[in-house]
This record gives sequence, C-alpha cells and structure tokens, in this order.
Amino acid sequence: MLVVGFSRGAATARHFLNKVYEASQKGTLGTSAPVWSSAILIETVVTGQSYFLNLAFPPNLEFALHLVAKNETRTLFPPVVDDDTKYEQFTRHFSGLEPQPRVFTVRLPGAHSDLGDSYDSGAGPQVTRIATNIIEKMGLKKACLNSCDEDTVVDICKGTASARMVSDGLHDSRGKLDHLLGARSPYSKGFERKDGMTAKALIDIDQAERIYDRIISNRTEHPDDVLTMNQFSTRGSLVFKRKARETEWHQIIDSVESRGEIVVSQGVPALILTWPHKGKRDIPEVVRQAMDNEAGDTTLDLVLFKCEEHWFVNGYIPGDQ
Repeated sequence: MLVVGFSRGAATARHFLNKVYEASQKGTLGTSAPVWSSAILIETVVTGQSYFLNLAFPPNLEFALHLVAKNETRTLFPPVVDDDTKYEQFTRHFSGLEPQPRVFTVRLPGAHSDLGDSYDSGAGPQVTRIATNIIEKMGLKKACLNSCDEDTVVDICKGTASARMVSDGLHDSRGKLDHLLGARSPYSKGFERKDGMTAKALIDIDQAERIYDRIISNRTEHPDDVLTMNQFSTRGSLVFKRKARETEWHQIIDSVESRGEIVVSQGVPALILTWPHKGKRDIPEVVRQAMDNEAGDTTLDLVLFKCEEHWFVNGYIPGDQ
C-alpha cells in the first residue's frame, strides 16, 4: 500500500497507515496476506490535531520519503519529523555494518507551499515529479520517460519551454502580520526553521528483521532504483566554493549552463563569465562583506530567480531582512 500526502494530508496519510496496520493485525481486512506500506509525504504539518492522530510510521513500513521545506517561517506550520532510530539500530545488528534506513527526510529550499505546488510559479512541479518517479518505479504508473507533458512549462525569462527549476521556488510566506511583528526573512543569515513534534516509530526486533529482509531483497533486485529521485537542477546557477583559510574560489560544475571564475582586481572580487557568453558581474558590496565575514568553508551562488540574478552566501541572501 502506498500513500501520498501534502501538509495536513500527509498527517492524515500517516494516521491512515496505522489504522490499516492495526486492522491487518486484528485480521479484519478479509485477507491473510501481509500488508506492506510505503509513503511519499510532503511537508507533514498538524495544527490542533496531534492528540487525535497517530503520526509515527507503523512497523510494516518499507519505505518513506519525506520532503521538508527549509524556508517556511509560519509558526503554525512546524514540520513533523521522524525518528526511526530503533529500526536502524536493529538493522546495524543484522548486518554488522551501517544502518539500513527506510525513512528518508530531504530538506529542500523554498516555503511550505513551494513544495506543495500551490503557487503559479516555483519548484512545485519538480517536487511532484519526485513522487511520480517513485510511483513509476513501483510499477503503479506507466513511465512517460522524456516526453512528460507535466514537466514542461513556458519559461517566462526566455519565452521558450523548459523544465521547472528549484531556483524558481523561493517564495516568502510571511504575511502582513508577520512583517508587523518583525518576523525575519527565511533567506536571511542564520535563519533555521524549527521542527515541530518528532514522530518516533515503534518496532520490535522481529518486526524489524522481517522488514529488513524484504528491503534488502528488493534493493538487490532493483539496485539502480534506490535513492535516485531526490536530485534537483537549478537553471542559470553558478556555484563557487572557497575552502577555509584560502582565497581562491573554484566553480562547482555539474551540467551547468554557464562557466565563470571569481577574480580579484585591486582587492575587489568580481565574477567573470567565460562560457557560453563572456561578461562581467560586479559583486554587490553587501555580498562582498558577507564573503569576508565567513571564516569557514564558503559557498557563493548566483541564481536566476524570476528573471533576476540573486546572490547567496552559504545559503542565505546577504542583507535580506
């Protein structure tokens, strides 16, 4: 059984898994076959219902992917996160090696509704595509391969069709009241979204062994299908890294559209574009100050967002309030 849910729907999906598991243990489902569960959840939140819902994953869970937004500010939307430590401790005992996880939490840039595909623009279709990919791998939907209509939209910057990108998905969910109360920008330095409740999965060693054997068997049969669905691309993004106590910047090249280098002239760094178009981008003073203030390893991103270039230093927008 596979459940898919977003926001409160993800909380409902968790509770539903537990109700089905309980019924299977009581023998009231009309079948003696074991029930195996999987989940694809996006931004599990629960407001005022946590006492009535069982949010922990049941013992018969084989696989769960939970996508969590990194840049949501609303205090009424703290994400439910998972603790599957008990199962992972058992699997370490079985294999004698590293634990074999079954719950994968991936934190992505953007707000709650970016991940839920609730905006006209943004990374939502990319997130939806992750769920679709997994469903296809399970054989529950015919794969559309490289001709997927839902993956193609009009690129308002270029006037052509192109894939939706994560760099389109940086919405600020603060409302007027949030601004009046002085809520900080989710893209400011030091912002870190606080998790809500932790759902601790309950499982005993016999249940863990049955799940472990089944997971290992499936991974042996389909080794290339494991952990391949959480990769995103960023359109027009240039990423540079600088090691601690070093001065040189090195571009991270991974199927990027542009190449460039950071050069320093008279003590002032600038970005020189070298391919496919040559040019120069002056680095704003507030960004340069942020670069100087970072003592450890530093990442500098130039991202095209809503047709405009934005600078990020270690994941935040310098000077953003």
